Amino acid sequence: MARIGILTFHRSINYGAFMQSLALSREIARRHPDCSVEVIDYSSAKMERNYRVKFDKYCIKHPTLFFERLKRKKVFRRSLRYLPLSKKTMISDECGEVFDFIKDNYDVVVVGSDAVWNWIKRGFPNPYIMDFDLPVIRMSYAASAFGMGPEHVTPERADLFGRALSGYRFITVRDDYTSELVKSCAPNVTPYTVCDPTAFLDLEYVLSLLGHTRESYKDYIYKKYRIPTDTRLICAMGSSRAIIGRIKKKYRATHRVISVFSNTGEEDYNAYDLDPLEWSLLFSLCDLTVTNFFHGTMLSLRNNTPALIIDHTAFGASYKGKLQDVCERTDLSDCFFKLAEARENGWNDVFARACDIIDNNSAYRERVAKGMTALAQTSEVFFDALKESL
Repeated sequence: MARIGILTFHRSINYGAFMQSLALSREIARRHPDCSVEVIDYSSAKMERNYRVKFDKYCIKHPTLFFERLKRKKVFRRSLRYLPLSKKTMISDECGEVFDFIKDNYDVVVVGSDAVWNWIKRGFPNPYIMDFDLPVIRMSYAASAFGMGPEHVTPERADLFGRALSGYRFITVRDDYTSELVKSCAPNVTPYTVCDPTAFLDLEYVLSLLGHTRESYKDYIYKKYRIPTDTRLICAMGSSRAIIGRIKKKYRATHRVISVFSNTGEEDYNAYDLDPLEWSLLFSLCDLTVTNFFHGTMLSLRNNTPALIIDHTAFGASYKGKLQDVCERTDLSDCFFKLAEARENGWNDVFARACDIIDNNSAYRERVAKGMTALAQTSEVFFDALKESL
């Protein structure tokens, strides 16, 4: 029986990071029921300190925010029970303990998904680079370095990273930026671009973990947030107050706006305390999601809900962003806007697209389903390679 370990960001207080961990571990286990599949329960000490709940300047203006953050962290920690975690938990900024554990417990290690090769916050080197000489098969799934500028890839780091990559059996990345970084640091390596694992998240499995049917889940959410049963919903995850306010005013007679994770102040309901599994399904209850978050986009589309994507990112580099990348890969570029462009004409283009999505919902849902089917199919190159390695 092969032992497979997944090394990723499952402990982040981040809905997308958690759900991509669940999606990938579930899919590997489903395809290889005779194998042992675990998420290696590692996190850097630096990031654990970063996730401490603090009473900062934002909490002074919004006193309830501190308690919301505290509750959210508790919810995330309780949710770890849904993952197939290794028996040992390692919280450290050192690589040695993690590598020793890997050597003794796994035949194959899959690094990813998420921005595991962005070392700005976690330092360099770190365990996600996997620069060791051990008899363990190394592979990556949808690994990304997104958000890391060229100034962070010094010649010394590029050399070490390249040598580590040369020891991988198979490499897949999530975006063009990471693909170019891999080819630059390791010219002998061929990276393949695949979808984020949430593109193939098993939604029925998520419902079963929660003990819900689709009907009972909807009843639960509507009751929890005191939403009238005949109300249709629009979801906001981040985005901008200006556009949410206009959409809300236009569709007040038929819809209410519910926010998840972060809110603009225009929403009717704020679902700040959902656990990651509950969050991943909430998009299914909505006619539209307005977001500037990558995984907010991914989970909305996975639930066959059209998304209006407004890219706020500005890393000071000219490369294509991950939001634009996924919109192009799903043939939904007309639903993508950069923040500066959206503001140019007072959000009129964005508002017009939002109205078109709501008024022609069925047509957009068909486009979403087609685009996501094609996107999920890109993962097969990895699963073929994993099967061959096993």
